[in-house]
Amino acid sequence: MIPAYYYYKQHQFSKRGFQIVEYKQGWGVLQIDKSVEGNRLELKGAECTDGLGTHANSNITIKLNASVSILEGICGVDQERGASKGTVKCEIRQGNQQLFITEKLTQPDDAKPFKIFVDPK
Repeated sequence: MIPAYYYYKQHQFSKRGFQIVEYKQGWGVLQIDKSVEGNRLELKGAECTDGLGTHANSNITIKLNASVSILEGICGVDQERGASKGTVKCEIRQGNQQLFITEKLTQPDDAKPFKIFVDPK
């Protein structure tokens, strides 16, 4: 078994169209609209005012509102990690189906956009 912290919280984001059902991450606490360390989210010099700040090796389960038909956003490494620190590989799944995946990303890489047309099942 891989050691990991487990947290359970429910957050409702009516403007975002989803709620967080549960999450797991290896360090820290999932942050809303700020980095995992509690600072502003920043990707390649651009501040992100909306987002989830998590630690690599995390799993976030969300439930979309029934009215949501598109899940859209970006994934990257927050700038506070420094130019040579931190790598992520972002993946979005619906059940066993992989809907989006990136190659390994580091802080100097551009954030990767995703746009997923949601199956309402």
